[in-house]
Amino acid sequence: MGGMTPLVSRAAELSRLEAVLDRVPGSGGGPSLVDLTGAAGIGKSRIMAEFCRRAEDRGMN
Repeated sequence: MGGMTPLVSRAAELSRLEAVLDRVPGSGGGPSLVDLTGAAGIGKSRIMAEFCRRAEDRGMN
């Protein structure tokens, strides 16, 4: 994973983000926006990196 820490206990968050990917244009859904907020140091950047990786795996950029 290129120096990234493993995701731990993030199944619920990743499930919600996968649902966003399922609804993006071209897959039958409408436009989507992700607002990822939270306190400093809780892993927002890490979970967003995983979200982007999964989007890229689906051919999105």
